[in-house]
Amino acid sequence: MAESVLTVEHLYKSFGTKVVFENLSFGINFGQKVALIGRNGEGKSTLLNMLFDEKERDNGKVTFNSNAFAVYLPQKTWKEENHSIKDELFLSYDYRGDKETFLARIKEIMSVFKVEDIDRPLNLLSGGEQKKVALAKILLKESNFYVLDEPTNHLDMQMIEWLENFLKNKNTTLLVVTHDRDFIDKVCTDIYELSKANMDKYHGNFNYFLEKKAEKIQRQQASAEKARNLYYKELDWINRMPQARGTKSKKRIENFEVIKEQAFVKTEKEQEDFSVIEKRVGKKILEINNISKYFGERCLIKDFSYNFKRGDKIAVMGSNGCGKTTLLNIIMGMEKQDEGNITVGQSIDFAYYMQKGLTEYGDKKVIDVIRDVAENIQIDNNGKTDGISASEFLVRFGFPKQMQFSPYSLLSGGEKRRLYLLKNLIQNPNFLILDEPTNDLDIYSLLALENFLKNYKGCLLLVSHDRRFVENIAEHYFIFEQNGTIKDCYIPYSEYIRNKKREERTEKNNEENSGAKAYKEQKQLSKNQNKLSFKEKRLKESLEKELPLLEQEKAELTDMLSLGNLSLEDLQKTSQRIEELMSLLEEKEMLWLELSEKEE
Repeated sequence: MAESVLTVEHLYKSFGTKVVFENLSFGINFGQKVALIGRNGEGKSTLLNMLFDEKERDNGKVTFNSNAFAVYLPQKTWKEENHSIKDELFLSYDYRGDKETFLARIKEIMSVFKVEDIDRPLNLLSGGEQKKVALAKILLKESNFYVLDEPTNHLDMQMIEWLENFLKNKNTTLLVVTHDRDFIDKVCTDIYELSKANMDKYHGNFNYFLEKKAEKIQRQQASAEKARNLYYKELDWINRMPQARGTKSKKRIENFEVIKEQAFVKTEKEQEDFSVIEKRVGKKILEINNISKYFGERCLIKDFSYNFKRGDKIAVMGSNGCGKTTLLNIIMGMEKQDEGNITVGQSIDFAYYMQKGLTEYGDKKVIDVIRDVAENIQIDNNGKTDGISASEFLVRFGFPKQMQFSPYSLLSGGEKRRLYLLKNLIQNPNFLILDEPTNDLDIYSLLALENFLKNYKGCLLLVSHDRRFVENIAEHYFIFEQNGTIKDCYIPYSEYIRNKKREERTEKNNEENSGAKAYKEQKQLSKNQNKLSFKEKRLKESLEKELPLLEQEKAELTDMLSLGNLSLEDLQKTSQRIEELMSLLEEKEMLWLELSEKEE
């Protein structure tokens, strides 16, 4: 029987009159890796805070196994302290290990997160950099239970893949709030969904969750339809016998009230495909001609050209800081290129969602912020032009009707950015530019946005670190490579990355096999190719002893890696040694084959 690492019993939490959890109970076993999902406002972050802070609980019980060493990464990690990154990370040092080794681990993990200067004070870091420091601090601890709230925000794809491998291969338990579907599928064993103060559990990947969720919605709708039919039948019975109510079955009247409640219960709806009707576009859209951009001696963009075509859907990809946002700003005229020119067609109407583009609206109601743009929004609903109200549009993207009449000033930072995104979507642009639009979206709003953009007929230029979101929408990619080069790539981005890694491995192997090549050249110059010299015979005998030992070491290390219980340092050392062994084996096997052929 599986051993429980966390048990939650009868949890209750309210904010004023709003009840978040009423009688929430669930558990997690050692070894489970659980993705916690749910709509914004369902209480995911609140729940994680309650696990670790008893004062946050109004009622209920939370029990951690005595053998559990749990660490927690909250969503908000900002600190005003002026001590350094290094000092903050050394708070994870347990003084049982070697201090220099721990410092080397700090430098290694921060280099992965591309935060090189670890002597910088915390209060001078950006929000994204502080989140990376907080995540590194958690990962440096030798934990067997990680609780992480949106850990992939502010990480580029390379960093996310590193984090996936770390958590996937580590023999640990995980509870993570995330909307990254690739992360869920690669790391997690289970999905727990918070919905209307209940916890539904699914054992499987995200597609399995969607399938079972759709079946659940269909069952709910069928049950509600059946209850409505019964309700109208019973209502007719009651109305036909008004004078005889005193003699009617009390039980049947009581049941009528239950049926009424079941008949009109609100059921969830499956995601609908729709998009706004964009403005017409002329022949000329946007021409980029040989633009370059420099910051000091560093070249961000080098001699880039592209002529946009009608309906282009392009994702801009690259590591953090490579120049993706700079390219978008240049296109929008917000930054000036150093070389080249850009020509915009007269009929082009841009909408640009920027990471830092919020406008404050004070106490203006949420619904009025959208109504200022459009009271009624024309949408393309599977090829049919329909109109929906501003209120219905907000509902589709996670703003329920009761929330729409709240003042803008009471929205969270994430909710404000989501509203800002919707303002851009409903302007009927024929050229949409989105810079990291998926941050702060729950998984349902993310799916709604994805469906919206799939059906969008205008040009789309998109920056996002969400791999599945990008690959489901983009038709090709502007990929920032080294020294400002931007490659226009038409294969899926995941395939591009695999090809790059394969090329890097090949290049490395070629370098490491230079010794074997040198021997081959020497062999060709040998006067006596059909006879081994004394030294060659000794070399062949030595290889026949070495090769089985190297194979055995490689097999043992591979087994250790598959167990997933290595520390971060040991994990990296083991992986590096396996790569060295593979290169050695390849080189020595080639030498042995050459000698064997010569001997024949």
